[in-house]
Amino acid sequence: MSENTPIQYELKRIKPVSLGKVIALWSALIGFIVGLIVGFVMFVIGEFISDVSGWGPLLGIGGFLLVPLVLAALGFIFGVVAAFLYNFFARHSGGIILELEEKLN
Repeated sequence: MSENTPIQYELKRIKPVSLGKVIALWSALIGFIVGLIVGFVMFVIGEFISDVSGWGPLLGIGGFLLVPLVLAALGFIFGVVAAFLYNFFARHSGGIILELEEKLN
């Protein structure tokens, strides 16, 4: 039996736009789920508080569409900023050490 020795890799740098896109996609996915809830609540509230009929569906659709877009935009910005911060600190203090091991079937 041979023992697998872990190989260490250091994560030196993260491409900011790449991380921004990944976090934006995850944020948009979460935004769709939250947007369904917000859209429904806005629809119901809009029907009850609106004197002008028709505002409920408009508010509901607005909530459903705006939440994912806003969360995706904020996620992208957060990802880019996080990558820049990681790159700055990794340059001065070293990156994250990953210990990987080959999986044998």
